[in-house]
Amino acid sequence: MLADATKCLPEFQDGNLDQDRLTPAIGAAQSCPELQATRFPGKPIESQGTEGLLIMDPLRWCSLSGLIRLTLAVGALALVPAAECRAGVLQFDFDQSRSLILATDGSVTYDQTSGAFNVQATGEFFLSNNLPNGNTQVPITNDTATINLTVDQNGNLMGTGSLTVTGAIDFDQDGTNDVSGQLVTGRISAFGAARAGPAPWEFNGLFNFTGGGLTQSSIPLSGGGTFTDLYKVGETGGFDLVIEQQVSGILGDFLAGFSGNTDKGITTGAVVPEPSTATLAVLALTTIAGWGALRHLLRGRIRPK
Repeated sequence: MLADATKCLPEFQDGNLDQDRLTPAIGAAQSCPELQATRFPGKPIESQGTEGLLIMDPLRWCSLSGLIRLTLAVGALALVPAAECRAGVLQFDFDQSRSLILATDGSVTYDQTSGAFNVQATGEFFLSNNLPNGNTQVPITNDTATINLTVDQNGNLMGTGSLTVTGAIDFDQDGTNDVSGQLVTGRISAFGAARAGPAPWEFNGLFNFTGGGLTQSSIPLSGGGTFTDLYKVGETGGFDLVIEQQVSGILGDFLAGFSGNTDKGITTGAVVPEPSTATLAVLALTTIAGWGALRHLLRGRIRPK
């Protein structure tokens, strides 16, 4: 990561981050193709259950934590907009400490005439580190996750879309469902997709939770106790799916219709809030000031013998 930075900032290859050298570095960093192309891979998510092994393709996330690390290294990159590292998919992180809903099958269709983008995801599992009896995942039975969007020929979301997850979950696996029916509803406000091409093809989006059985404060368990690793109405959620089989057209070519099968990935998850650009800028300035103070202190206290 730092090696990519110093390709455009050779004056920092000696590790010297004096403040009087940062101003020209900012301009160089903003126009640096190596930095703009830097990617921070997501973590692969594995789950093993009775239905088989699900391995999510790593998401191509450009995480803000990566941007912060680069800021600490170069001292100027918090002023570079986060959007510069975007490709087609949106850049965000799921909160891995919260529950997730994963899909193992389904389909996607896009009708260019109407702009209708429809996803049906099935074979879902509910994942949580707080499930009873030491379980980390349980199946969602009679399940369907539906995503409906209107997307223009450039792949841009028009208006807002909807996300709905239905099914039944037996959290304590005692044979009695603890929640069933409409589990999650959401209003989709952002959509992104990888460039057009063959499978695998990835798309994702952000939404606000609007309701459903999993947005309660707690759910009583049939075997006793309650389950609380749930979502809240109004908080931001996300989905990220990968189509593994092309059926018609070219996946992601919004100039024409296309369809695909076997969509796998996260249909519902809470998203880590992004710090604002102003917050990142303050972090950079604080880091720079702290580095300068530390160097000044060391000059005064450490002398050669």
